[in-house]
Amino acid sequence: MSIAYAAQSTPTRAAGAAWPMLFVRSALFLAFQALFALIYWLTGSPDPWGASAAWWPLAVFLTGAVNLALLVRLLRREGSSYREMVRFHRATVGKDLLWLLGLLVVSGPLFMLPSQLLANALFGSMEAVTPLYIKALPVAAAAALMFLMPLAQALTELPNYFGYCRPRIERSTRSAVLAICVTVAMLAAQHIFAPFIPDARYLVFRGLSFLPFALVIGIGLRWRPQLLPYMMVVHFLMDIGTGYFVLFASL
Repeated sequence: MSIAYAAQSTPTRAAGAAWPMLFVRSALFLAFQALFALIYWLTGSPDPWGASAAWWPLAVFLTGAVNLALLVRLLRREGSSYREMVRFHRATVGKDLLWLLGLLVVSGPLFMLPSQLLANALFGSMEAVTPLYIKALPVAAAAALMFLMPLAQALTELPNYFGYCRPRIERSTRSAVLAICVTVAMLAAQHIFAPFIPDARYLVFRGLSFLPFALVIGIGLRWRPQLLPYMMVVHFLMDIGTGYFVLFASL
């Protein structure tokens, strides 16, 4: 293979990898839950799938580990690195922090409000839907996952969709709108599988709850990619709250 051909084919391979990376997290969430359900089935549980749903924080952590390994490998194949993708830009820290504040002011209400409205419309209240996916775990596991799950999410979720997939899909399709739409849609839809519960109302709730928030963040990161590492920190802090709810339910 000539050097010229190799240089031309690298972006094509990168774009090709970006499309399956849109789906890898959802597939891994489901695969790990299925593994947990198999373990429960083998140990005689009367409801293996229902019991496996409680372990979605562990599934998220394991998915993050695999996702991170894939990102590192794919970026290295391109001659880049994960560290380069998520690095802070020292020259623009001041401006980045100001833009981050503005992005959070705009997106903040969209983090909880859609969930509350959908819960009220579909279940009558948030209190009625929360027990479907916030379940008790062994206290030690819940305490560890309170930090491990948010860490795995912060290191991989936004980097996967908006750091890796979105720019490569945009380059291959020459459409910023399409790239934002597909990455935002898949980020929102992945929540259906963490955990996957075969209930129509729940699937609608989980699939749509994060869509407005993801759209604003996706547009914000397309407009100012330097905000990615800052949003990763914010993401970690936000998900600690979710981990706390699981720990509280486990006490």
